[in-house]
Amino acid sequence: MAGAISVFFLSFLLSAGLLPFYIRKVKELQWGQQIRPEGPQDHASKSGTPTMGGLVVLLVVIMSLLWVHPLTWEYGIFAAFIVINGAAGFFDDFIKIKKGRSLGLRARDKLFIHILLGIGIAWLMREYSPLGGKILVPFAGWVDTGWFIYPLCIAVMTGCVNAVNLTDGLDGLAAGSVIVTLAGYSYFCFAMKRLDLLAGCITLGGALLGFLAFNCFPARIFMGDTGSLALGGALATLSILTGTELFLFIMGGVYVVEALSVVIQVTYFKMTKGKRVFRMSPIHHHFALGGWHEVQVTTRFWIAGALLAALGVWIYRM
Repeated sequence: MAGAISVFFLSFLLSAGLLPFYIRKVKELQWGQQIRPEGPQDHASKSGTPTMGGLVVLLVVIMSLLWVHPLTWEYGIFAAFIVINGAAGFFDDFIKIKKGRSLGLRARDKLFIHILLGIGIAWLMREYSPLGGKILVPFAGWVDTGWFIYPLCIAVMTGCVNAVNLTDGLDGLAAGSVIVTLAGYSYFCFAMKRLDLLAGCITLGGALLGFLAFNCFPARIFMGDTGSLALGGALATLSILTGTELFLFIMGGVYVVEALSVVIQVTYFKMTKGKRVFRMSPIHHHFALGGWHEVQVTTRFWIAGALLAALGVWIYRM
């Protein structure tokens, strides 16, 4: 327990200590956030806010390779998939900044990367993990999925990364939501005696809490796609390595609702030739445009995320 607390505070202090220097450097480089013109009007004032703060979180995760012991191949996969997703997000952010627009990498390029990552981790699970293709089904126990593990891993990797990316639309929303989801996964890892992955949850949670101190309203820095893609990749990888992919749909319900709101909005808009279900999607904008202050939306989504994480833990213990 003392080791876990030490790892948490070390990650927090590294992240919180590095960010003031990073923010000054990003301002010098003029790496400012590009705001979508079709987004909420009050977000225009956020244009130019330093971005790509996810780089600091990635740096702490890489440095954790020095203090996590024993360093297992699964912890290596966890860290590697965070860094690969973060690197894809970095190029996405960099293109936006260099070209001065709100769109970076093409959607099909990112989809291709996530499909490759899904196939790669499915192969690793079948070849090297004691779980093989087994997943934990709520109220039913462990079920061997066989070759279905491949499409399942592709769906989890693609869906989770994009859903967390969509959630990153208000100050502190994605960072705080992922912290509460990681708290639930910390319990899973502890209960399964997966202490290497528990160290990963604690490291990432501590780094994110340090980042949140600068990302809460009014944000001094955004994580950018560098951070949001890395965090989505982290949750997807954790769920696959622990065989709890179906629990991620419960504990990550906030991200699921955010992604579904976009699918519903776009589908209804096309079917009705211009009508909308929500004031704006993702759904956090719907509430913000309905009169809730940004802090109210963020706080209530964190509470919803915490309740869903607790529900996932409760179902696991049944």
